[in-house]
Parts: sequence; structure tokens; C-alpha cells
Amino acid sequence: MDLGRCGVWGVGLGAAERRLAAEVAAELEDAGWGAVWVPESREADVFDQCELLLGVTRRIKVAPALRDIGTRDASVVAARHGRLRDATGHRTLLGLAATGTGTRTDPVARMEAYLDCLDRLPGPVTWEERVLICDRTEMAELAKPRALGVLRRVATPDCTDRTRAFLGDGSFLAVRQAVVVMRDAEAAEELGRAELSRMLSCRTCVLELRGQGFGEDDLRAGGSKRLFDSVIVRGDAEQVEARIRDHVAAGADHVSLHVLTTGLDRARIEWRELSPLAVHRATGS
Repeated sequence: MDLGRCGVWGVGLGAAERRLAAEVAAELEDAGWGAVWVPESREADVFDQCELLLGVTRRIKVAPALRDIGTRDASVVAARHGRLRDATGHRTLLGLAATGTGTRTDPVARMEAYLDCLDRLPGPVTWEERVLICDRTEMAELAKPRALGVLRRVATPDCTDRTRAFLGDGSFLAVRQAVVVMRDAEAAEELGRAELSRMLSCRTCVLELRGQGFGEDDLRAGGSKRLFDSVIVRGDAEQVEARIRDHVAAGADHVSLHVLTTGLDRARIEWRELSPLAVHRATGS
């Protein structure tokens, strides 16, 4: 499945009113984005939203990104994914995450058991239809024989390089890249700091950042400037493009841009500003 070099991390689409979500999906496809990842929301069913987005588009790939496998029975996930796959000609890819929140069970062990359940079901979600959303190298190790590949939620280009070396050439590697394109420096700093706070409140994210070489000085008090600049791009389309090139040079197949902003209306504006980075044009493949 070709997701293109760039896609969007569609925060807000998972809970958007149906008419607005349809408008945004059509606009993203017309702009040429290869894929839209739809993070699971508590306000609406992610599969319902993805079915809507797939129904109003013809080419763009739509990937539901489940927040945590512990909230979804494997049989229900397989049935819902199969419905999307069969209705839309294989334009959907299932993102699976195991956060470890609220349980002492190791997330990798939980994911392995979940994949076993998916594989045993009639009409299973096959390995090439699923990616593991991961913050840890151990999850990437599980993905090598059990999934198309991985999406790294937090990744510097150096991390992308190490992940590619670990996966080898045969596995799909996507990264989520947080970006702030607002021209108001104070507002941009506030949005970036809020994202860092979210990362640093996640135990697995903190473990992964330590594994990427960030020390306690980087991880305390809301995060250091070094951490900010390493995991968040602040600037215009040219600066975002430079980071995309770094990830691709390091081995990424796909970069999903997560614009940090105040809502879906503002996100639409920023996706338009970044649209020159999309390589799948509406008139192309």
C-alpha cells in the first residue's frame, strides 16, 4: 500500500461533525496528501469516521490509529476493519497501539497476544494491513514478523535512522512529526510546550526519549530547548520540508505531519500552508 511520502495526522477529524469531516477529507485529497491518519477520539467512533472519510474520497489512504488495544475487542476491530477494506478497495491501514496505561502487563506482551487473537479470527486483519504504533524498540522488534511495519510516535531523524537499521529494508517505517507553523512566536511556543508536556506525562514516551539519548536535564521542568527542537519543528513549510527530508534520508517511507494548533478550523489553514509538501497530486497517482 502506497501512502506517499507525506500524510497528515488528523487530530480533530476523529471527533468532527460529519459534514465538516467530509469537507476536510475531500480538501486533503485534492491537495495531494497521500494519507490521513485518524487518531481515536473519545467523542466519536474512529471506524465510523474513517468510513465517512473513505466514502467521500477516491484515492487518499485512511488509517484509523487506535489509542490502545485494551479498549477494543479484537473481534470487533477485525470486523470493522474488514468492512472498511472490502468497501473501499484496500485504502485503509490499521494502526494498533498498546500504551500500558492502567495495567501492569507489558505493552509488548499485550500486543503480541492481541495479534494472536487477530490472526485466529475468520477474515483476519492480515500482517500487511496493520502497523504497530510504537514508542519502544521492543515493539518494533515485534512488528518485524507480525505487521507491515511501524509508526514511531516520537522520532528524531537519528531515531528514524536507528529504527530503519533495526527493521532492515523490508519493513514499512512511518514517523509522526509534530510541527508548529503559527507565525506568532509566543503562541507557537505555548503549543509546542503543551505537546512536550503530553509526551513527558507518558511513561513509555519518556522511556523512549531516554533511549534516544535525552537526559534528565532534557526531560524535567517541561522539557529542554534541545528536546523541543529535536521533536518539534517550528517554522514555515521550508523548515518542515527540511525535517521531512532528514527523516526520509534516514530511512522513513512516510512522514505524518501533526500540526499543533487550536482546533480543526486552524488545522485546515495550516494544512493548506503545508500542501506544497504533498507529493500525490489530485491529477496524479
